[in-house]
This record gives sequence, C-alpha cells and structure tokens, in this order.
Amino acid sequence: MENEIYRVIEGTNGKYSVSNKGNVFNNQSKKMLKQSLYKNGYLGVFLYLDGKQHKKRVHRLVAETFIGEAPKEMQVNHKDENKTNNSVENLEWVTSKENQNYGTRNKRISEKLSIPVCQYTIDGQYIRTFDSAIQADKLLGGKGKGSDIIKVCKGKRQTYKGYKWIYSI
Repeated sequence: MENEIYRVIEGTNGKYSVSNKGNVFNNQSKKMLKQSLYKNGYLGVFLYLDGKQHKKRVHRLVAETFIGEAPKEMQVNHKDENKTNNSVENLEWVTSKENQNYGTRNKRISEKLSIPVCQYTIDGQYIRTFDSAIQADKLLGGKGKGSDIIKVCKGKRQTYKGYKWIYSI
C-alpha cells in the first residue's frame, strides 16, 4: 500500500495541503478539512484565503497538485467512475468529449431514459404508454432526447407538447 503524501496547494500561500489520497489539510490549524458531498456527487471543501471563502472540488485539487496544471479545456476523469474516489491513481486529464463517453456513463443514461412513460391530456385523461421518454419524444416530433418529458415526470416542468407525463410503474 502506497504512503500518503501531502503537497501544498498552489495559490494558498502554504496554508493548505492536499494528499495523493484526496485528503485536504489546513497547515495552520493542523486539522483535516471536512469534505462535503455536492449535489452532483463530487466532494468539495471550503478554503479560506484573504478573508474570503472559496469552494473547491477535491478531485481538481488532487489532479492539479499531483498530475499538473490542467491543459486548456481539459477535465478531470475518475477512472473507476466513483466521484468520491479522489486518489491520484484514479484521476486523469481528459477532454469534455472523452469524459462524456467514458466507461458506462452512456449505458446508465440510456437505462434511465428507458423507463416507460404514460401520456395524459391536461385534464388527466390517459392517452397511451410509451416504452421510453425518447420514443415518446420522437413520435411527437421533438428532438428525440426525452429530457423534457423526464422533467415533467420529475415535477420540474408542468407539461411538454401540451401533455402531462408520468412514469409508468
């Protein structure tokens, strides 16, 4: 098992360090920083610099400190697809397109979009059930992505194409 190595985070005037395992340390208070789970599944910390609070993603701190400065337009990819595994061995710089097409991401999105959906009139009259939001969207002349129907199913939008939509259970 590899030892944990700490390096000072650039731009913090030596106040903070990050480890190759994804731990962030305050060098002044000699305390490990508490990491919070963001809505998008990534871990983050708050760094206090020049009297201001800065929200930082841990995977970016590890990558920039141990792999090197981010090449232009590059993103950090988690090789094992676990957004909380911020060990440097699990991180790499990739393009946005590479990140979007990495691993099982597309399969997971496809499965999420393949849930049957029911179409209803505005007054609540059942019309029919589709195998997926994508199928329904294509047949209604939409873009064929299904994302607007999913927003209705999740209550983030009232209607789409003049209809109400509910996941078929």
